[in-house]
Amino acid sequence: MRVCNAESQKEKLRLQDVVQALTARQPKPDNHYKDEVDMLKTKFAQLEKQQSFNADGKMNAQGNPREQIEGLEDENNRLRKELQSFDLEFFEQLEDLKFNYSEAKKKLTVL
Repeated sequence: MRVCNAESQKEKLRLQDVVQALTARQPKPDNHYKDEVDMLKTKFAQLEKQQSFNADGKMNAQGNPREQIEGLEDENNRLRKELQSFDLEFFEQLEDLKFNYSEAKKKLTVL
């Protein structure tokens, strides 16, 4: 996925250069370049959208790195609070339930 993102980034930069070069030129009376510029802008927008997703299919954080770090710290704190409600007894009960379910399944297959 990183190779794909690197290639997408290179293509994005190349398309940016092409769009800038085409828009910088004096348009011909028949707007010869208008269709090409529109097509390149569309492809550029598609590449930007594609890059906004990471390998897990989740949206990448946008903005500066400090904002990304703060967002991750907030998520980490929220998840820690959520995990505090689960103590050792909870996990022991969960294991007991899994064992009882497994035993009940075995009995049903025998019948």
